[in-house]
Amino acid sequence: MKIKGYVALFLYIFGLGLIGQSQLSEVFSIRLKLGLSVFGLIAVVDGFAVQQATRKKFLGATSACTVDQIPAVFDCLRREGKEGSFAVFMFQPTNAPKAEDAVNIQFSIEDGHAGLDWCLIGSTNVRDRKKVERFTAALGCAARLREMNQVKYLRIEQGDLPHLCQKVIIDLYAQRPDAKLTMVLEGFSWP
Repeated sequence: MKIKGYVALFLYIFGLGLIGQSQLSEVFSIRLKLGLSVFGLIAVVDGFAVQQATRKKFLGATSACTVDQIPAVFDCLRREGKEGSFAVFMFQPTNAPKAEDAVNIQFSIEDGHAGLDWCLIGSTNVRDRKKVERFTAALGCAARLREMNQVKYLRIEQGDLPHLCQKVIIDLYAQRPDAKLTMVLEGFSWP
């Protein structure tokens, strides 16, 4: 239900214009409480439905791969993916034991181009932004700052993106090539 629908329902419940001025103060209090209760209930139910739909859409399919398999995941994304498809790789750095310190790095298709994204959410990703920018720049891959859905991220669209992703994970975070990564996929399948 759109905002116009909420306003129409709200005005209907109040019955503005349907009662006389003298009755307004008595009825207004009752209808205000009822109207706000119904309005609030509808907003909460609608908000919950949107949250569930967003959560379901965002989470995509959860899978796993190793660092060595990143090029194959990238090939699947480029071959099968469409606008908005992505593969998020998550792992726990050895020096950061808390779950909220997990590193997230992803491939996504944006404006018809595959790219490597370093999302600036999560404490480790935010803290290591400059380190990642310097590292990728030293390899000849300049990251551009972008923003989508109120989330800022660094994006690289040129170069050997699968190799660059592997180097970030192995060289900056001391992960082995056979280290297992959790993945969240959207818009393509992975074996």
